[in-house]
Amino acid sequence: MKLGFRFNPADYPSLAGYAVANDVLDFQLTGDDKLMRRVLLTNQDSTIRVVVVVSRVAGDAMDGMFAVLGTMSDRAADEHFVSAVSAGIALGDKCLVGPESNRQQAFGEIAFRRQNVFVDVADFGEAPKNLLPLASAIDEAIRVLPDVTQSDFSARRPLIRRFDATSTRVRGGDKVALRLKGAPRAPLATITKTYVTDDGDVAEGAVDAFIAGGNPGPQTLRVVVSTPELLFDVAQIEFTVTD
Repeated sequence: MKLGFRFNPADYPSLAGYAVANDVLDFQLTGDDKLMRRVLLTNQDSTIRVVVVVSRVAGDAMDGMFAVLGTMSDRAADEHFVSAVSAGIALGDKCLVGPESNRQQAFGEIAFRRQNVFVDVADFGEAPKNLLPLASAIDEAIRVLPDVTQSDFSARRPLIRRFDATSTRVRGGDKVALRLKGAPRAPLATITKTYVTDDGDVAEGAVDAFIAGGNPGPQTLRVVVSTPELLFDVAQIEFTVTD
């Protein structure tokens, strides 16, 4: 398996002239075993979305991400994907492409998995754009990364040792202090801390308190500690919010 993957748009000549319009970690479409990053890139007449997902496990477990794409596209099912093999395209360990694709060109969308890294490249511009050069370059960048064992991967990702609160029972509108301790387990790049609530609210950085909002009842606060390579760890606290 690969030790994550850091996607940097500036590394790809086919993205010259594009600017990053949006770059987010998506916690709603992935579980605790995967982390998804969505990057939206635009120029004067084209929009491209690149999705990168890194899993803690390699192989067939990542194939479920192809089904997830159905929730991310407004294309009809018969316009979405065909087997890349039928189009003469070979990327990653498994690949699907838009139906108008051939061995020199891929239009609409192209998605592939290589070991524990999943990538989807989609074109939302009015004029069709050949996505194959970009997807091929990304796949090659992943391919040449060193292979690691499952134990090596686990030893190198961030680790949350403690995530708790001074109290897990809190009145609506009140706040309780949070305590987060972890081990970065070098060598790793800058670590991002992201807090996610039940309703999808996201906060990054030095969050030190939980403010109880919404209706009384159980509420969950998750923290995701991640690197630019999408190595990550997750922990959560279950709160009871009272009147």
